Amino acid sequence: MANQPINTVIVGGGPGCKALLELFERVEMLKTNVQGVADIDVEAPGLKYAKEKGLLTTTDYREFYALSNLDLIIELTGNDRVLDEILQAKPAHVRVMDHVTARLFWDVIQIEEQKIKVEEEYLAEKKLSEAREKYEILVENISDIVFSLDLNGRIIYVNPVVRTILGYSPAELMGQHLCDLLSPEDCRTMENILATAVGSYCFECRLRDKLGSERIVQFSGYPIMQNGEKLGFSGVGRDITERIKAEKNLKRSNEIFRAIHNVTLETTKGSRSLLNALCEKIYHLFGGSFVIICHKEKDSLVYKGSYNLPPELAKTYQCPMNKTLCAEGIRAGRILYVRNLQNTVPYKGYDNVIRFGLVSYLGIPLHSSEGDTIGTLAFFDREEHVFSEEDVKLFEIFAQRASIELEKEVRERERELLQEQLFQAQKMEAIGTLAGGIAHDFNNLLSGILGYASYGKMLLSENHPVHRHIEIIEKSAERAAELVRQMLGFARGGKYQVRKVNCNQIIEEVVGLLSRTIDKSISIETDLASDLAIILADMVQIQQVILNICINARDAMPQGGRLILETANVTLDEVYARKHLGATSGKYILIAINDTGMGMEPAIKKRIFEPFFTTKEKGKGTGLGLAMVYGIVKSHGGYVNVYSEKERGTRFNIYLPIARSDEVDIPTGEPTAIPEGKETILIIDDEEVIRDMGKEVLESLGYKVLLAQDGAEALEVYYREKENIDLAILDIVMPEIGGKKTFQKLKGINPRLKVIVSSGYSINGEAQDILNSGACGFIQKPYRVDELSTTVRRVLDT
Repeated sequence: MANQPINTVIVGGGPGCKALLELFERVEMLKTNVQGVADIDVEAPGLKYAKEKGLLTTTDYREFYALSNLDLIIELTGNDRVLDEILQAKPAHVRVMDHVTARLFWDVIQIEEQKIKVEEEYLAEKKLSEAREKYEILVENISDIVFSLDLNGRIIYVNPVVRTILGYSPAELMGQHLCDLLSPEDCRTMENILATAVGSYCFECRLRDKLGSERIVQFSGYPIMQNGEKLGFSGVGRDITERIKAEKNLKRSNEIFRAIHNVTLETTKGSRSLLNALCEKIYHLFGGSFVIICHKEKDSLVYKGSYNLPPELAKTYQCPMNKTLCAEGIRAGRILYVRNLQNTVPYKGYDNVIRFGLVSYLGIPLHSSEGDTIGTLAFFDREEHVFSEEDVKLFEIFAQRASIELEKEVRERERELLQEQLFQAQKMEAIGTLAGGIAHDFNNLLSGILGYASYGKMLLSENHPVHRHIEIIEKSAERAAELVRQMLGFARGGKYQVRKVNCNQIIEEVVGLLSRTIDKSISIETDLASDLAIILADMVQIQQVILNICINARDAMPQGGRLILETANVTLDEVYARKHLGATSGKYILIAINDTGMGMEPAIKKRIFEPFFTTKEKGKGTGLGLAMVYGIVKSHGGYVNVYSEKERGTRFNIYLPIARSDEVDIPTGEPTAIPEGKETILIIDDEEVIRDMGKEVLESLGYKVLLAQDGAEALEVYYREKENIDLAILDIVMPEIGGKKTFQKLKGINPRLKVIVSSGYSINGEAQDILNSGACGFIQKPYRVDELSTTVRRVLDT
């Protein structure tokens, strides 16, 4: 309630009433809500003022008693009878203030008002003083010169910042004429302004600082006027020297950009290299001895652009990364500026510094869009060459353009390389498909030859005169089968008996074999990772891969050398996979085989994985060794690449995927004796000779054999004889209904049917899919009687 306004009426509308109403309006803290005024004189000033304010007015104060929210009656008539009457008739809750009390109240409020006014004036003066102090602090510490001049142009005030800009203290400049600091031309301009200025003015002039250097200052100000009379001048001087310099540099930079743009247009239309043109432009702008643009490639710096290059350097297009100024800048990844190479350790000992008498060097690193340092823009001079910060910034503009062009060249080269890789991969795929198809057909032919030969040997005693001829046929067929296996290895369709393998063990076995057979002039070294991961692979095939490459390395070092085998766990990222067609990102083991032999020319390196391509003399190589390496690595989900240069050796990098924890060995049976049986077997194959050979061999071992030449006939036979058939031998590649679909349909009829998959291709691919779907075994064509019978017996007994 204490914060609620007091509802009040005033009885007596004389001058005191009006003054009291004004007081209540003026002093908010009184919180008085005047509801009305009463007076018998309708012309009373207080009553008239109340009407103007919209308050309730009456000639009979007793009408106010009816107000329900009335709190206070102020009696200003000075009539005791009226006061007594009010005291007797007012409502009980309403208080009364007589005219004497009202007067005291008035006086107290007046005193309080005066006190507040004094306090406000004091606070205003204090604020003014504080503002003046802040202004003085601002003027004393502002970064611009604040000054005052008399009518003659002499300095009567200057703030301390003048020391920072011109080197003078304010005391040294007091009383001096401003013209003492100006050039004659600027002095005349200033004097004209001071003589004619009637309003604000602004002009630029050059001031000499205490050391005699020139500063460009922009003055702006106004005349000091009093009663229409000019007393002097006040203003601000802003140092714009750096801004003017920056504008000049910007203008020069724009000229540089235009020059670079023109160079780009010229080189686009002509055959001249843009990087060479940039070097020439720098040379003409800055002088010097010669300019080069280098690109980092492996362990060397390659000159990609130059101008006025010494003939001795121009003979070679690259230089080593050690002890070269350009390499220092690349390693540091920052600008390298050496004003005097002859007196700076360690640069004075660099070969080119000594040979060409170089004195000054400025190198600007070139960065790729990913932020990597890829090269250097280098400036050389045989005299001491001083570069300003602005010069260096201009060099950076050239460097940015050079970086763009250099990266464009690199990306174009990478694109061409990827196109070449794609063409090579497509060619290899086409040759592989052809080789695989031929090998498959050969396998089918050899299956009949080898099968019947081994069956003939089984039927005849060793003393029989035909036995020796059959043995020759069998051995010839096996040699042919080995050749086919090599072709299938290239076509990624060779025999594939998968095990969990530690490649360190395979390498140690290969090294043991090589150390007993290889020429002693070749040293064999190994650097094998102790924590090498396990892979899922055919151990024999991986051994063949390593052995083939090592034999090639041996042949490449007829005068001796070093053969180094390394292993490591590596991760190929997306960037590597993008740049190397055929590679996929992931975790691999790396088998690296290095030799210090004669190396290869690019034309030969492109073809080394092609089947039947060889550089060896006739009769000393089939050209299938490295083709098989390529096929085996690919069939294991891996990637192989080769680094080689003429007379600088060769390095094969073989990447094989690390085995997942859920991958398991694929069991294969080892042939022992030739087992027999009495079960019924369905042979499904589109080759008549294979069906007939299989039937004759298995029936000789006691089995009952049914034949089907394709998937459709196989389903008919199985529907008819399903109660009797114990096992099906299923070829994969058949016309119309292929092996996979036939397998699915047979399993749909009888999910418990045992099936052996037979193919001239490897166990991976479609054969692996069928095995994963429930097939019980795999036999690869061509096969001998013992392999067929052993696999059949093992599956039936499982």
